[in-house]
Amino acid sequence: MFSTGRTKLLSHLISGGAFLDNVQLFYEDCSNIYAPDTFTPNGDGDNDVYRLVSDQDFTFFQFRVFNRQGEQIFASSSIDVAWNGTSNGTVSPIGVYTFQLVYSSNLNRNGGKYIKQGHIHLIR
Repeated sequence: MFSTGRTKLLSHLISGGAFLDNVQLFYEDCSNIYAPDTFTPNGDGDNDVYRLVSDQDFTFFQFRVFNRQGEQIFASSSIDVAWNGTSNGTVSPIGVYTFQLVYSSNLNRNGGKYIKQGHIHLIR
């Protein structure tokens, strides 16, 4: 596994000589975040909650869902907390919702924050 920063590189030449050099490795946003585009909170046990999926450890995580009027109806600071399709205890209507994810992880260069946006189709 590589790490961001300076690393010394020692290489042997075919002729038997050796040289020492410095290299700098950088990571771009290497995150693996799966954001489904549809869920069906109808109580049948399949896709009843909207959950982001990732195999990385986040150092910052802010997930928000907005209705058509732009009002925030769900927010979470943990990838382990899923949206159940309600807002303030009321069942949200069928429709398209917008999400915004702001995050950073150990994989992000210089600890920068990244933004991912998309749509969620709520079907019952």
